[in-house]
Amino acid sequence: MVALQSQLRLAAEHTNSMPNARWRTIDIDGRSITLPIRLVQNVVDIDRQRESVSGTIERRFGNNAYYYLRGTFNRFTEVNNRPLHLMDFNEVRFANPVFDEDGNLLQISNTRLAGRRQSNTRTFEDSFRSLASGAEWYAPNAKTSAQLSYSLAKNTQGQRPRRVCHSTI
Repeated sequence: MVALQSQLRLAAEHTNSMPNARWRTIDIDGRSITLPIRLVQNVVDIDRQRESVSGTIERRFGNNAYYYLRGTFNRFTEVNNRPLHLMDFNEVRFANPVFDEDGNLLQISNTRLAGRRQSNTRTFEDSFRSLASGAEWYAPNAKTSAQLSYSLAKNTQGQRPRRVCHSTI
């Protein structure tokens, strides 16, 4: 008996939350307006793949002996890409506000914007393999068995390249 399995699972998690966002309230023409000082956007793309093979070879010789060989191999691979987009309005100087008739802010200018794009890629692979062979011998009033086993599990971490790009306008 031999069983083969391969599974590719693409998990995409796009996070646009701003957990580290900072805001500042300023007073313009007697109106309190809350404007961003820092905006952070995280996007997470995850690719997962699982492969496995297992098999058994068995042989019975009448009622006196039974031999077997069993093997298993599993591999799980994950590529995890987590780019970060950060916009900082450091030392910001807001000017030239434009409001509609209801007093809602339509447009505002600022004099400085700093941005950073950071790429964080993480890959790893988990693998497991095992092999077992054995035999059983039968006598009228007794049974004798023997087994020899081998197994190995590995976790391999890929290189984690990190690229950062800064720009200031």
